[in-house]
Amino acid sequence: NFTFNIKVRKTSMVYTLLLFVLSLSVNGQVTKTYADQVVSESHVTNSANATAEAGAATLEASSGLALGVGRYSGHLELKFSQPLSAGTTSYLHLDFDDDILNALLGGELGEALADILGTVLLGNHYFNVEARGVLPTNVLQASSQNGFSSDEMRLVIDEHGNYLLAITPNFAYGKIYIENKMPSLIGLGVKETMDVYGAYYTTGQSVCGEPFATSYSGSGGTIDVLGLGQNGVQNPAHAIDADPNTYSNLRLGLLSVAGSLSQTIYFDSPSQATD
Repeated sequence: NFTFNIKVRKTSMVYTLLLFVLSLSVNGQVTKTYADQVVSESHVTNSANATAEAGAATLEASSGLALGVGRYSGHLELKFSQPLSAGTTSYLHLDFDDDILNALLGGELGEALADILGTVLLGNHYFNVEARGVLPTNVLQASSQNGFSSDEMRLVIDEHGNYLLAITPNFAYGKIYIENKMPSLIGLGVKETMDVYGAYYTTGQSVCGEPFATSYSGSGGTIDVLGLGQNGVQNPAHAIDADPNTYSNLRLGLLSVAGSLSQTIYFDSPSQATD
């Protein structure tokens, strides 16, 4: 897809803005194609909502009673009517604990936070996502316990504040599997939910290319920027909301000399030459 990556890098006391542009040619009008079939489900309310952009399907999970008795996880498996070729990005629109999603939005920063805090933050309630092939095989899987920082599975946010998991397997796939989970040691009878609004991919070209989503990341001693759970980039969606009076704020914090913090802005198609 079409990506601007503006990086703020601290070198001694000098801050430098770097701009990277990658474009791929796509033709036609941008349309969304949703996964419109429910293959399987368990402990899910209103699963059909996730196939028709009609609201949310709610996945439930419980820690159960003593020794894990009665513990259960909720899962939902969605299928596209036609398989997607390798390298095709689909987007899973979801809602989860805001603190966890804010941390995961930080890419490598969220992954570093997961390594430091472990189950304290990201393990008490978590979700797994898998891209599955035409046959019942996994071609890509990731968990919120470990963060989403790879090009194959990355959490982004759109201008309306909706969280999307961008899924780009290196193999052909046709199904998206989502699992809502809780450990048995968190407490007795604790229940948690997550919402899934659907999975889709886009095709075509927009009339006037507008920003689609954004995320951020960092490296080199930037873990303190998160404040153990707070954003390194404040209000990231304000950078793409088309309002000239709002903006995101990149907080460098106590960085090392080699540290950096970056925000990436995504376009779902390249602009036309006449835009």
